[in-house]
Amino acid sequence: MRPPPPAGRFRSIPPRRPRVPRLNFPWSKWREVRRGAVLTPPIFLHSGWRTGGTALAFALAADPGVSLFYDPFNPGLAGLWDGVRQIGPSSWPSGHPDRATGYFAEYAPLVRDGRIHGASERFFDSYAMSATDDEPAQEEFLRALIALAADDGRRAVMKFEQTDGRIAWLRARFPDAVHVGLLRDPEAQFRRWLVLLVEHGGQGFFGDAHRASLAAPSLFPGAPAAFDPSSWDCLDSLFHAFHPTTERFRREGCDLVLDVAPESHDVLPDQIARVEGCLDADTAGLMIRSLQAARAGAADVRPSGWPLEALRKCHGIAVPLRGQVHELNEVVARLVADRALVDAAWAEGNAAWAAANEQVVLLDMRLRNATEALGATEAARVELDVRLGALMRSRSWKITAPFAASTTGVTDSCAPRSWLPCHPRLPLPRARLSGPAASPSDSCDHVAEPLRTC
Repeated sequence: MRPPPPAGRFRSIPPRRPRVPRLNFPWSKWREVRRGAVLTPPIFLHSGWRTGGTALAFALAADPGVSLFYDPFNPGLAGLWDGVRQIGPSSWPSGHPDRATGYFAEYAPLVRDGRIHGASERFFDSYAMSATDDEPAQEEFLRALIALAADDGRRAVMKFEQTDGRIAWLRARFPDAVHVGLLRDPEAQFRRWLVLLVEHGGQGFFGDAHRASLAAPSLFPGAPAAFDPSSWDCLDSLFHAFHPTTERFRREGCDLVLDVAPESHDVLPDQIARVEGCLDADTAGLMIRSLQAARAGAADVRPSGWPLEALRKCHGIAVPLRGQVHELNEVVARLVADRALVDAAWAEGNAAWAAANEQVVLLDMRLRNATEALGATEAARVELDVRLGALMRSRSWKITAPFAASTTGVTDSCAPRSWLPCHPRLPLPRARLSGPAASPSDSCDHVAEPLRTC
């Protein structure tokens, strides 16, 4: 192993950045776009929350020559595709125009192994980037989207959300792109943020704005260091530190700035005149066709109808109530969990009871079989006793005593007797003594002949 260099000999060199894997797609236009060639200049929409950017992007996507790539720097794109493709206007209380394909359907050709190839959660780590920053992964991903649209003969439209600090970097990397910024009256936008917070709870857009201010604190002077959604002063100071910075970035970096909100005094004829004066003919025609539909479909930017003071009072009431509701929801969740445990124990007890019943039925069946067998045995015993009694009473069991005849013709009563029962199956003796039976009074002085047996 090579020894380490002596101290002070070399300057400290920062560690090299990890190598970014280059994307590779089988598209005919991919190599050209990868080298930096722009076949059809893309359109970059820079919008804030509740400025009507989604309505304008959907109106542009209705054109057959446009491919819309919604929020390319969204960290959610790095997740599993099965979950990403289901996200749409109906997934949350967005108020956006309905779209059957959802927000991210155009990313489907980039899916590799269940994820969008090239997307990364790190894309949203920094709010602002200078024109000289080196971010090859982000640049490569955007060029892949442009090549995908060009391969289908379409023009790429990318709708960015709260990436105003990167407009200078995007202009340096894509000089032919058209940048369109969307603005809105600050009070109307603030009220729409409050409506979402009061009606649906959580942190709303205020939480996202606070994370952006933490990523670049020098760009948002006056933003609170700690975020408290229940504090009106925190929300007010955060919005009024966030909105002027984003508006300044869009006005300075975009080719065209529009206000598509319904309460805007920027009427459609004036907008058309500015579009025709700022954009080329093809882009201006596409934008003009989409403006009217965008103003009609911008439901998410409709005036709230609530005065600011009324919203402040509602916020003061709704936030504590939401805290109590949250506590009640936790209690309900615990009760539901306990009920689930009780139901599981009840089901286990029912299963044990059913198993015990099965054992009882089995034992009862065995007892019944044993009782039947015992009854049959008892019946057989009784029958055997009856047959044995009948057999004992029959003539075939009478004792016969054949004796051998003496020479005098008198039987000897003291001679040994043959106790042979005359069973029907046993052979009878072949010879019997003839003559009268011996009398008990006969004398035993004579000598008897040997007994002749069968």
